[in-house]
Amino acid sequence: MKLLVDGMLFQAGQNGITRLWARLLPRLAQRDGLEIAVLDRGGLPDIPGVERLAFPSYAARSTAADSFLIDRIGQEVGAEVFLSTATTTPVTLPSVLLVPDMIPEVLGFDLSARQWREKAIAIAHARRFLCLSRSTAGELRRFYPEIPADRVAIAHPGVDAGVFRPRPAAEIAAFRGRHRLPRPYYVVMGDGAPQPGNGLVFEALRASRDASADVLWVGGEPGLPAAAMEGLPAGVEVRQAFLTDEELARAYGGAEALVVPSRGDGFGIAVAEAMSAGCPVVCSKGGATVEVAGGATGIVDPDDVPGMVRALAAVRTPETRSRLVAAGLSRAANLPGVPVAEALHAAASAAAAERGSAVLERFSREWARLRAIQMAVDTSA
Repeated sequence: MKLLVDGMLFQAGQNGITRLWARLLPRLAQRDGLEIAVLDRGGLPDIPGVERLAFPSYAARSTAADSFLIDRIGQEVGAEVFLSTATTTPVTLPSVLLVPDMIPEVLGFDLSARQWREKAIAIAHARRFLCLSRSTAGELRRFYPEIPADRVAIAHPGVDAGVFRPRPAAEIAAFRGRHRLPRPYYVVMGDGAPQPGNGLVFEALRASRDASADVLWVGGEPGLPAAAMEGLPAGVEVRQAFLTDEELARAYGGAEALVVPSRGDGFGIAVAEAMSAGCPVVCSKGGATVEVAGGATGIVDPDDVPGMVRALAAVRTPETRSRLVAAGLSRAANLPGVPVAEALHAAASAAAAERGSAVLERFSREWARLRAIQMAVDTSA
């Protein structure tokens, strides 16, 4: 079986889901009888075992034309199933959609925005779905009840314990020196996810007036959001860093805590990584974070600023820190779930088996007709 994967998400830079895909693709490529070609729109890392295909960068105003081009390339390379790292679609190739979260739907975003309409289109096109948590799977079927339950699989992202492990003090000290982190610091993930999440960390720092710890903002779009920086206690610094997995493990090792105040995290990979690296975690009640944490983290309501102030102070006490580190290491070593590569391979195989069916042929003809109409409108706009 040959898969065509759209590497669109790598175009946007480093975040949790791109790191997941960067680990997932080589594992898929190692599976017997599976070939993988990846559309490189820019930013695609070196991935052993995959065929790299140069492809135009993604533009939100030409998505229908993009679909026809994806489909043409897929047919040229003999692909049988399409996977998108984001929400792009082909026309006639059956697709499998990995759904990282349902944040826009859960938080009531304006779903008429083009990017969310394309997400709805990708959901409508997909033959099989893979969600990275039970909570995301439940939200997907709540908003799209027409999706049959047997077409939605669940897999929790695994943690590479060879990378995300407690690190020696010398490694951590060297990391802190390279990144100019002499003071205590919290790690927050600047994934660029469109949600009011990390703001709670900065609200808590402002409310506490505690100037004894800094913030390491990992990944996201280059540049820090000005609103988060305003009014912080004098002396508190926020540094942004783009880290490899090895560096991230060291960052966790030196941190006071990973703080994940998300309202709708869909897969909780940072929580699992930090626990495996021996880093205490403070997270909020939202999405998959609590599901992954399994009681091994500090939990705060996403609107509770005083609660976050207390949690940030508590995690720096020796007793609480030791308890959370021990609980996190145990939880990370025993996370439940099917490996993502295995689940995605199974979903792709099921989708490939439907090729040539009368139902899929009718669907593809109607899909092509509707996408052609959209392409004409996009071109004339």
